[in-house]
Amino acid sequence: MSIALGLCRTLLLSSFSLPAWAAETVPPLPVEQPKPAVVDASHLSEVIQVLYLANASQLATQELVLERDPDDRLQYLAQDLRRNHLWMQDTLESKAQRQGISLRFEDLTPTAQQVKLNVDVDFQALSQKTLDEFAAAFLKLTIYQHRKILKLYDQIERINQDADLKTKLLVFRPMITNEILAAEQLQNTVNRALK
Repeated sequence: MSIALGLCRTLLLSSFSLPAWAAETVPPLPVEQPKPAVVDASHLSEVIQVLYLANASQLATQELVLERDPDDRLQYLAQDLRRNHLWMQDTLESKAQRQGISLRFEDLTPTAQQVKLNVDVDFQALSQKTLDEFAAAFLKLTIYQHRKILKLYDQIERINQDADLKTKLLVFRPMITNEILAAEQLQNTVNRALK
């Protein structure tokens, strides 16, 4: 047996016999957090892709509510949000198609790909919540993501030159604002019930 192989074997075997205090001093590996995505609001393809992905994420989280949470109030909110977001998704798909913008992952801008990864991490975290944690986590995530979208709308309205897109955002904005208000109202009710 070579010296290197013998050393590796000895280290491997000795690692199993470490005292408990030694194992506790090794910090856990950090979980890789998603990188923030900075959207170029003047770039029409990127904006359409990001809006589409953010909206698709909302649809997925709403579907998760409909599958997992028996609370009637949460079910009603998810159904209401879903109606709006299905319409928004159709509108964004039509806009992308008219502009020749691909929504396939391999054709996304690097920023849109990062947004996709970020919303996937959020969805995964939500899907792992226990039933007791789920309602509060869904509402918190919904409010957070909707506020981020409103900030992106602000940037698009200031910078982007596409009048058709800006007109669509004028229709989307009150829907998103009302969804935030409805989620906050239900969040207050859920928080009071948890106390």
